[in-house]
This record gives sequence, structure tokens and C-alpha cells, in this order.
Amino acid sequence: MRTRTLLLVSALLAATATARADTGRSAPELDRARTLDHEGARAFREGRYTDAMRYFEDALKLGAPSEELWNIARCLLKLDQPEDASDALERYLRAPDVSASDRAEAKDQLEELRHRRSTLTVTSSPANAEVDVDGRPAGRTPLSTDLAPGEHTVVVREGARAVHEERVVARFGRAVIVDTQLGPGGSGKRFEGTAVIGVLWARLGSFGGSAHPAALLGAAYVPYDHGRFVVALGARATLTDDTWGNSVGASASPPSAVRCVIPGHEEATALSAFLDGAVGYRASRRLRIEGDVGVGVAGYFASRVGGDLFDPTCSAAPGIVPALHAGGSVSYAFGPVVRAVVSPIWLELQPAFDGARSAPVDASGAWLRLGAGIGVAVDL
Repeated sequence: MRTRTLLLVSALLAATATARADTGRSAPELDRARTLDHEGARAFREGRYTDAMRYFEDALKLGAPSEELWNIARCLLKLDQPEDASDALERYLRAPDVSASDRAEAKDQLEELRHRRSTLTVTSSPANAEVDVDGRPAGRTPLSTDLAPGEHTVVVREGARAVHEERVVARFGRAVIVDTQLGPGGSGKRFEGTAVIGVLWARLGSFGGSAHPAALLGAAYVPYDHGRFVVALGARATLTDDTWGNSVGASASPPSAVRCVIPGHEEATALSAFLDGAVGYRASRRLRIEGDVGVGVAGYFASRVGGDLFDPTCSAAPGIVPALHAGGSVSYAFGPVVRAVVSPIWLELQPAFDGARSAPVDASGAWLRLGAGIGVAVDL
């Protein structure tokens, strides 16, 4: 680096004849430029950097050599204006009258400016939110960390959920500040939806059915998501296609009671709806374990029933019965919005529907469905 803070150009201006030839300026103009350069140097030594810069700029206009651009850049650095100092250095490097050694030093100064590292400060209300910088954990708010020059993505999150995402640019060592409001009490309030497909094995009274395809849809309001714990309140609906046979033979369809044909292999659609609550534990930033319980109703939809499950009738009306739901799930967040969900246990309990057979096969006791599924959850 230069041993002198400024380049004094008075000696160059003293060669008036040469300067006139090079610049096309008159001797009086160059004398004025030399005076302004001297005054600029004195103002710089006295710490009056704004005045010094004005002197150097006016000297440059009157024909002073391009070295005045170096002096202007030094004033701008003292005034904490590295962006403008960079522009002055770039103009200096484009000038044709700069020596090789001065040019090399100016390039070094410009590179130092461009590679200055910034300080990123992230604050949130309330504090203790997680911060990711360019996809990597950086700590918790309030946070100050070193930031390389260039563009960066800063994400402030509560658990796996991104609360605030901002694209920032670090330049010339300038401080970068990201401030965000997480919500009242850091509750992380939001909505989430879940869709799961799977199978349910049914035990309908003493009648053991087979596994049936099932779908579960859920929507929930999350009043609390902070730190390790998540609380959700919402609704779930389960749709199942039940099938059963006729092993009781002729007794399934007494001719005197039934005037329609009831097939030996029957099916009906079961729909259950629940209001439930869930509590989740975040084992890591992406992995969440959750359990939920709910109460609701179950309904059966079939035009005629019989066989092993129901007393035969041509106009079925199984009705609606109360039901309970319980389940557990494990989810993994692939991003701030989408989670993959595995539900290894999925249980529903209800009394039998109206018309359930009590003999010779007893389906009139409690009906139990147990199953598992996989799906996806979306955090809104």
C-alpha cells in the first residue's frame, strides 16, 4: 500500500508548459488547480474530509492530473462511503495518465474494498428463533455473524416453519440487518392441511373383516408452534370402502323378509368426521413426532345390506353413530411448507350401526378400525 495517504499533484502541476500540452488548460487555470490541491491536502490533514474532497474535485475540473481521483477516493473512505470510493477508484484506473505502480496499488485497494466481509445481524420479536443462511443453520436470534460479499438468503423460522425469508446483498463490508415480527408471543399461528392414504383393518363386533383402502383428510389451526412443541386444533375425515361376505347361508335372506336380491359379496362406504387436537414434538428442525385424539361421528352409505354384517334389508338405513379417533404420525420437512407424513398407527372406535347382525354372527358389539398410511402435509 502507499506510504502516503494522498498523492500530492502540485509537482505535476508545476510543469506548466507540459501540463498545458497534456490538458489544454491555461497557466492561470493550472495555478488555481495547484492552490486547490494544497488546500485539499491541508483540509484532509485537519480531518475536514468533505472540504478536502471538494477541493480535489474542483482541482480535477481545472486540469489537475487523475491522481486527484485517488485523493477523492481516500476522502470517501474516511467518510465511510466505500461505494463511492469504489467508483472513484474505477475512474482512476480508466485514466490514461496513471503509472503502472500506482495502477497496481489502486487495483489492490479496489479488491480490498470489494472483498470486505459484512456483519449480518438478525433480530426477531420474540427472540430465540432459528436462523438459516443459504440453507445452513447459523444460530438463534438475536444473532450477529460474518457474511461474505455477495447475495445470500436469510430464513427466520420457528421450528421447521419459515416465518420470514429475505434476499440480502453484502457489499463493501456494510452491515446487513434483518428484523422480523414472529407474531404474538412467538406462537407461530398458521394453518396446515394433511392428506394420507392407507389401509384400515376392521374388527366389526366379533366379525373380523379384511384390510380396506382408506383416505384421511385433515385441516388444522396451529395456535402454538415454538421451540420443540406444536399444538394443533382441527378436523379430520376418514373415508373407507368396507366389504364383507355371506357365510351364514340362507338365514341371511329369509324369503318372507326380503323381496330383493342381496349379493353374497357386499360393500358399503364408511365416512367418519372428527374434531380433534394434536400435540407434536420436534425431534430436530425437520423431524416431528405427533399424536392426536378426536371425537366425532361415523356414517355408513349402502342401499341394501345383509350377509354376515347386517340383518338383510332392501332399504338400508344404518344411521350415524358417535366415534372416537386416535393416531400417531412422524413427519419430515422437505422445505418450509411441505412435509412427508408416515402414520404408523391409526385407530377408530364406534358402536355398531343400526341393523348390525347379532346371530349367528355377532356384529352388534363395538366396531374397531386399525390401520396405517402415508401422505403429505402442507403448512400455510
